[in-house]
Amino acid sequence: MENSMEETAMKYENIIRAVFQCGRGGHIAADADIYRYLENRSLQRKDIKNVYEFGLAYGVVIAYIATALDKIRNERKDNKEFCSKIDKCFKDHLSMIMEKGDGSIDSLFDESMKNIDLCVNEAYAALNEIGLY
Repeated sequence: MENSMEETAMKYENIIRAVFQCGRGGHIAADADIYRYLENRSLQRKDIKNVYEFGLAYGVVIAYIATALDKIRNERKDNKEFCSKIDKCFKDHLSMIMEKGDGSIDSLFDESMKNIDLCVNEAYAALNEIGLY
């Protein structure tokens, strides 16, 4: 069963909070509204302003997720199984987004959101396996 957008937004926030050991607002990225804003921009693709806003929001979320995953990966570098899951998330979902899809704006939005959602869900599961929740 697919996660709802709300579940994914909360998983995003929980990843940040677990990695940085803080409450909501304890780290600039620890807020599901950041992810919700990205999701909302992905649904509003009618004009160039929304494409631009989507790109900015996407870059922010990717940077926050990558920073968190890199931090926890370095802290748990002796756990090879965990590190391989984080590496897979980076390789499969956060790199080369532009090479996926058919090159259209709709494809860019759809593929970007699909991959970031997959990364959040896989990272959440990996962090759960090592007991961060």
